[in-house]
Amino acid sequence: MKAYHTVRIAMEFRASEMTGLLLFNGQSGKKDFLSLTLVSGQVQLRFNTGSGTGTLLSKVRVKPGRWHQLVVTRNRRNAMLSVDNEVHIEGESPPGTDGLNLDTNLFIGGVPEELLQDVRERTSVSSGLVGCIRMLDVNNMVYNLQEKGGDVQYGTAVGECGNNPCQPDPCKNGAICQVREAEMFHCKCVN
Repeated sequence: MKAYHTVRIAMEFRASEMTGLLLFNGQSGKKDFLSLTLVSGQVQLRFNTGSGTGTLLSKVRVKPGRWHQLVVTRNRRNAMLSVDNEVHIEGESPPGTDGLNLDTNLFIGGVPEELLQDVRERTSVSSGLVGCIRMLDVNNMVYNLQEKGGDVQYGTAVGECGNNPCQPDPCKNGAICQVREAEMFHCKCVN
């Protein structure tokens, strides 16, 4: 991802679990990275240009099974995060350096096993997104997230989302997911 001085990211996602990795791009074995995660139901942006990590946390609570939109802009050490058109959350990384060196692949929704420890240390999140991402726009380039024939090189545990709120299955302990209305579901316990 080209993001040395500036970057703009827009994404639409739906989550079943309230903690997980949305996006990660880093510098191999070095400090620089940019991540978007869900932490206890809130979107968190972290970025490090080499002199320390800046962290922004949205005030919007993500609702399970509902579609949400986020927008991130970063200019050198300054960043802005907005979820579902909330008032922009602003923050910055510590002074010293302001260029973001990214040389790994751009990972959406999770990372391969060999990167998990490094990503966990940088983001404090140890699992991928359980949910769906239907739109990703980086610097006004909209990515085709279909695994075959799109901009995706490979995927792990990736499936089609569509508009069915029961996919992927949000219910626990064997409960049966029942569609209520658009983007709404109900989990019916077995016993």
